[in-house]
Amino acid sequence: YQRRVHGMDKNRNQVMRLDSMDIGLSFASQLQNPYLRVGFNSLGGGASLNHFHFQIWLHEERLPIEDAPTRSLKVISTSTTSVRISELKYQIRGLKYHSDSPDGNTRNAISKAVTKCVNYMLKNGIPHNLVLTSSGAGGQVYLLPRLPMTVHPKYGIRPGLAGMAGYLTMLSVEDYEKADVDDIMRYFQKSISLPVDRFEKLKYECAK
Repeated sequence: YQRRVHGMDKNRNQVMRLDSMDIGLSFASQLQNPYLRVGFNSLGGGASLNHFHFQIWLHEERLPIEDAPTRSLKVISTSTTSVRISELKYQIRGLKYHSDSPDGNTRNAISKAVTKCVNYMLKNGIPHNLVLTSSGAGGQVYLLPRLPMTVHPKYGIRPGLAGMAGYLTMLSVEDYEKADVDDIMRYFQKSISLPVDRFEKLKYECAK
């Protein structure tokens, strides 16, 4: 992991804004390595400090979230580009933002669509994690709304963006070797993933 601070001189808090989203996607695309990801933890979603920063991490395999099937919800089209919003079929309820348009405005269009949803989550007190990759035209963003951070009662894990994306770090070799996968999955589904009714409302607001 590496932490990259954006706008340090502006004393920004850990809230995603449009200009920061643009910078994050631009940085992800310039990495030119599909195994380097840029991520963002909101307050309550794994952020360790309340100053604006991204997380950058290298994992030389595809993440489970990147292979999750999707269901298209909406295509936002302009005269020059389009952005597709899809629902993830994944153990944690979430959305995927991407585009097949090679136009130079695609990145900004994705940023605007994601930021609209982020604003809804901020207004409604929903913590969230974002995973940004260089794949596709303009990059891709996985948006994962969640319940506030809790500690797993048995393993002591506190999943941030990497855990939400399917790369979970256990605190000891013993825990790793004896981990009850079904128990961990239940923990994600009941204690982390946004409940169905709240996610349906979020889906409607973010894709309308």
